[in-house]
Amino acid sequence: MEALFVKAIEAAGFAPIRPVAVGAHLIHGQIIHHLSRADLVLCDLSSHNPNVFFELGVRTSINLPVALVRDTHTALPFDLSGINTYEYKPELRGWEIEEEQRKLTDHIRDSAASCNGTNPMWKQFGLTIRAEEPNAQESPLEAKIDLMGARMVALQNEVRSVRRDRVELLEVERELEATREENQLLLRHARPEARLLDLERGTGFSLFESAVRRFSKQNHLNIEVAALNANAAMVMLNTSDGAVADRILSLGKTYEVDVELIGPTDGVRRVPRTSPSKASARSQDHRPDGRE
Repeated sequence: MEALFVKAIEAAGFAPIRPVAVGAHLIHGQIIHHLSRADLVLCDLSSHNPNVFFELGVRTSINLPVALVRDTHTALPFDLSGINTYEYKPELRGWEIEEEQRKLTDHIRDSAASCNGTNPMWKQFGLTIRAEEPNAQESPLEAKIDLMGARMVALQNEVRSVRRDRVELLEVERELEATREENQLLLRHARPEARLLDLERGTGFSLFESAVRRFSKQNHLNIEVAALNANAAMVMLNTSDGAVADRILSLGKTYEVDVELIGPTDGVRRVPRTSPSKASARSQDHRPDGRE
């Protein structure tokens, strides 16, 4: 837009000062100086460039004149819709440049005259408090150091967030692995041909222990499980809540595990994993000598 903006500014009687920024996201002190001292600032709102809106905000805060322009592809934000804004074609053709320069020159002159030394948005929004002029004398080196410090803090926060996410992910992975193993055991336990082999290997106890530990964690309890043999467990409770004891005993029946409960007040409660009739039926099905 050099051919359009610079020529139109000169034709309107102003000396063009091109913006020069140093650093990726650093607004240079020289730009702030020009924003606070220039007779008029031409703001191109095309593509909603955030730097331009920042500079427009600085200019508005100190109540100084602006001339607004945008290309035909950019819609104005609602807050600026009432401000006179010149619209130009971004794809300028050679035979159109002079006409566009003339129109933009007229717009710059009209903006300077209508502003009359003030910012049009003060009238638009009824502003009454003027900001202090920015201090453009600060050291650019100090500004860069401050920016680097802010970025380091942001990076540290991001690292902490990543670490927390990783810990949570590892916890979820452990839960999934435990659930996967339990599901595999359940599938094996459900097959008739593998039932006796699973019971002999203590599959019922493994399922029971996993279920108790999960129940303990979900309810923020401290329940300890110790194996007495392949299908018998001692469960130590740190609560006298009867509902907790009933749940543990229910899990023992579900996974056919003899449960001995040791609680703070209940003493020892022993519940066999099956009824005598069920045990007898199972021994007849799987034990030739009839012993359980």
